[in-house]
Amino acid sequence: MAVDYASMLNKLTQELALQLQDSAQHFNRMLEYNDVKVSVEPSRLMQLQCDLFSRQSQLCSAMLTALTDSKRLPELTQAATDPRFIDEAWHEQPAYSFIRQNYLLTAQMLEKQLDALQFDRADDAAHWRFYSRQLMNAVAPCNFPWTNPDVMREVVQEQGENLQRGFTNLLADLQRSPLEALKVNQVDSNGFHLGENIACTPGKVVFRNQLFELLQYAPQGDTVYKTPLLLVPPFINKFYILDLNQKKSLVHWLVAQGFTVFIVSWINPKEQHRNLGFAEYLRDGAVCAIDVVRRVCGVRKIHAAGYCVGGTLLACTQAWLKAQGQNKLASLTLLTTLLDFSEPGDLGHYLYPPLLDSFEPMIEARGLLDGRVLATSFNFLRENDLYWPNFINNYLKGKTPPAFDLLVWNSDSTHLTEQIFHTYVKDFYHYNPLAGGSPVLVDGVPLNLSAIDTPAYCLGAEKDHIVLWQAAYKSAKLLAGPTRFVQAGSGHIAGVINPPCQQKYGYCVGALQTSVSEWEASAEARSGSWWQDWQAWLLAQDSRQCPARAPGSAQYPALAEAPGDYVRVTI
Repeated sequence: MAVDYASMLNKLTQELALQLQDSAQHFNRMLEYNDVKVSVEPSRLMQLQCDLFSRQSQLCSAMLTALTDSKRLPELTQAATDPRFIDEAWHEQPAYSFIRQNYLLTAQMLEKQLDALQFDRADDAAHWRFYSRQLMNAVAPCNFPWTNPDVMREVVQEQGENLQRGFTNLLADLQRSPLEALKVNQVDSNGFHLGENIACTPGKVVFRNQLFELLQYAPQGDTVYKTPLLLVPPFINKFYILDLNQKKSLVHWLVAQGFTVFIVSWINPKEQHRNLGFAEYLRDGAVCAIDVVRRVCGVRKIHAAGYCVGGTLLACTQAWLKAQGQNKLASLTLLTTLLDFSEPGDLGHYLYPPLLDSFEPMIEARGLLDGRVLATSFNFLRENDLYWPNFINNYLKGKTPPAFDLLVWNSDSTHLTEQIFHTYVKDFYHYNPLAGGSPVLVDGVPLNLSAIDTPAYCLGAEKDHIVLWQAAYKSAKLLAGPTRFVQAGSGHIAGVINPPCQQKYGYCVGALQTSVSEWEASAEARSGSWWQDWQAWLLAQDSRQCPARAPGSAQYPALAEAPGDYVRVTI
């Protein structure tokens, strides 16, 4: 059957036009809602325009000279090394050098113009810079076949077959649902199988309810530490970021050190789960998991560690338990966790009310926020790493995406329930209730973080753009008990998943200070992985040992092999 390319291209053009129209409407609503006020000195803008014109004139003159003398164009951009333009042709060939430099000059001029604008609020300036960055990165010459020397080299070598394959990939992707219209495949997942080469640490499912499965991992020795450890991952991702493969797995490493490790595997919500809110995740999720671990191991208290949103949930759980006089945690660990939402990082660009409100019809219709929307949004926070390189690879070069376990996890999206969207995404970020705003009530019990006197280990990541390390530090200071704050190297993922065998990133430690800057000035830099620092801290809380525990118990017999069934539910 012949493919009607003309009609499909027409359809694509219409869809892009509608998306641009919607984007313009959202932007206008943002300006109207936020009452953006900006002032500018006309002479400054005129100076910037004249400077751009002068540089472009020099560039054109140099280009004319290069065409006659076959010389390399002089560098007029004074830009740092840009990974998008590492191909030698961008610098050695006059035509490509002209295209690159003209683009960079324009991008730099736009950035300087934004710097020249005086916004009444710093947040407004940050939003404008973010969306301007998105625009300039979208129109970069490397994203178009005829202005990308690497792509054109392949066009010549393959006689255009790469473009044909890329166009086929594009047409195939356009057949997906509208929710995936902007999604670009990041990874070839064909070689990865849950329980075989990812999420493959041996263990059993020992409990299951409508919200989660609880996995207990098999011991590797004859003895283990008496106090078990429960890991609570975020409910906006699959749990196996903590168990990618044997070399990278935090779970496998902890088991090898002698800990009895449990982990929560959250359900991937469907429409019938729309009414599962924060209270249910706390009461029927985190509290339930804590109680099951205690019963399986026959102990009064356990160690508990939460990652990202899982840490927020875990801290709220401990506050809820404390308010009722229940002491079930021997220690509390929060990994890249927000409790104080006053500094949302790059996520703040998505949190203005008109944009969030635009999701409401879709959420009300399905009872959830589709995980593909979340995944694409997160990818555009690092668009030159996670989006445009894949666009070039898939559609311009016509290649299969790389096979990489981390990207398999990143592409394995999960939904958010309607109630979680309203509570966590809208209320927590907007009202900041855990840091002194209107109190959060769960079954009538207020969540007071200052009542948490449990020993706490809090981790921030130096280059984290999801949870700024400064925000993680401010969050740690909301706790009342003895607290150790550690700053890991790298970002939100690599900062946490940093096994000692790789010796890749160090970390900094220091006593809590009055301010972030004081802590940073007094912190001690250390080599190695923070995992070993955490292990030493956990053992300082309790280092008693007992015979190794096989997964499950008489009350909680094994239901299935790890990684269980819930993790296999896809969108």
